[in-house]
Amino acid sequence: MKKFIKNISLFLFLFILLLVGIFYINNGSFTIDFRRFIESFFIKKVEYFSDFIDKGDSINLILGSSLVEDSIIPDSLGTKWFSFTNEAQNIYESYKFINYYKDSVKIDTIIIGIQPFDFPISYVKNRNNNKPHLNGNFHIFGRDSITILKEKFLLRNLQVIKRENYLKIEKIITKIKSSNREDAMTRQGFSGRIYSKPIDLDSLYLNDPIKFKNHKKYYVNIKTPPNIFYFDLFNSLTQSLDIDVIYLITPKSKYYLSGMKEMNYDKIWNDILDSLETKPIELWDYESMITDTFDFHYYFEETHSSYNGAKAFTKIIKNRLLK
Repeated sequence: MKKFIKNISLFLFLFILLLVGIFYINNGSFTIDFRRFIESFFIKKVEYFSDFIDKGDSINLILGSSLVEDSIIPDSLGTKWFSFTNEAQNIYESYKFINYYKDSVKIDTIIIGIQPFDFPISYVKNRNNNKPHLNGNFHIFGRDSITILKEKFLLRNLQVIKRENYLKIEKIITKIKSSNREDAMTRQGFSGRIYSKPIDLDSLYLNDPIKFKNHKKYYVNIKTPPNIFYFDLFNSLTQSLDIDVIYLITPKSKYYLSGMKEMNYDKIWNDILDSLETKPIELWDYESMITDTFDFHYYFEETHSSYNGAKAFTKIIKNRLLK
């Protein structure tokens, strides 16, 4: 009974803290403090980007999810390149980003990664059970039903309050991890998983094949015929701004590709690619690039490049850009 009362008391205490954390008093009224819902790493990247666009007449951009973030090192492409790429960033969030800055800077070229999760039937449907790929921070560029992930933000805010009110070992560990990730950033954005250990995928698959499940995560709410709405939204905006866009498909391991075939997701993906081929766009498809020939482990996970992989792939992209 005492344990039950203690749990109830803790719940009420956390609930009150949550309300205080979510709302702040402004001119006598309660206002939602949305900035608290944004990860500090994301805020830092926004600040770096603001500094970056103040230094030149025009820029080039790398956009997309962590698949692109981990594959291309912006500094190695040149001084005019900035990588605004983030975990689970989809093409609609990239659209929001470009639309927000379209009057602030001239963009010459964009390299944007495209993946299955850029073509969902909905970014809202099934949100509570099987969350579609959403970064969740892009409401800073304008809030709407897609860019706000309420349950994720509430949990994130509760975690913020906990960190502010309790000094625990987790806080120290979190700070160390955050510092490592931020140390991988330069003034041109994220520069590769320097601190992530490359993985021998063959050995990992033999010992623990259940870890290879990205092909399932990438196809939440993806059906055929494909929904090209979000792609067309981004493409129309960049065309209206006279931006050269390269749509990029990053390398994937043979285990991802085989898993995709086992689930018949390859048919859905081929339907998406067939739809894109009918459009006057530039598509660079490296998904099936042979990576076993490199003298290092190319991946740190079945679809994400290691730092050495990023250096090798960036060189490939740079050479192609020069041509």
